[in-house]
Amino acid sequence: KQWYQRRVAITAGLHDAVKGVVEETGMLEKAVEVCAFARERGMKVIHAPISFKEDMSNNPNKGLGILKGCNDGKLFVADTWNSKICDEMTPEKGDLEVIGKTGLDAFPGSNLETLLVENNITTIVLGGLL
Repeated sequence: KQWYQRRVAITAGLHDAVKGVVEETGMLEKAVEVCAFARERGMKVIHAPISFKEDMSNNPNKGLGILKGCNDGKLFVADTWNSKICDEMTPEKGDLEVIGKTGLDAFPGSNLETLLVENNITTIVLGGLL
């Protein structure tokens, strides 16, 4: 579940660009419900937050699109308030978290494949924003 991070879900910045759609669709509330539904049925919920080094040296595409905006705005700096997952989507016991996601694709440079293999996950239901 990328993009359920505080920078998007709560604050100004990227939030202003998506606020209307998030509120109109009840996106965050529905995501919480879907995760609860999955957990109740024994499914794993995997959180895949994006984060960057403070100097943005691990941003794979500083000059284009969304990742350019992250670079220019110094967004999603690791271990800062706005890189954390928002309170409503806080990982629960048994959830998994992808570490090392620095791009829009959660696989390169992260532990996602390892998590899937170690947990014998062969089917994925993907949710997120952007």
